[in-house]
Amino acid sequence: MEILTQIILPALTLICGGGWWYTAKQTRQQAQADAMQHFQTVYQSLIEDIKKDRDDIRSSRDMLQGEIQKMKSQLTTLESNVERNNKVIARLAGLACAKAGTCPDCILIDISQI
Repeated sequence: MEILTQIILPALTLICGGGWWYTAKQTRQQAQADAMQHFQTVYQSLIEDIKKDRDDIRSSRDMLQGEIQKMKSQLTTLESNVERNNKVIARLAGLACAKAGTCPDCILIDISQI
């Protein structure tokens, strides 16, 4: 009887009742696997959001570059118009009379029409 209580009973208890240790270990591993799956899902959605933001930034950049090119073209046109107007004013300045407002022989020229 002593052998039964000292050797066989603890061995049976370990074999039959020791399953809780395996179950706890399995539960912990499953919880870790679930946590990693959730982490992977969040990570993938974050990557997708970053890709979308990057595409939005690229399209905005391209649109702004187009606007900049358009404004540069308009600026070049305006600069050439100003240069042409300066040349016209320089030529007309030589024809101006000091008594332009009171001189009956002076012809007033509307340079805004030129």
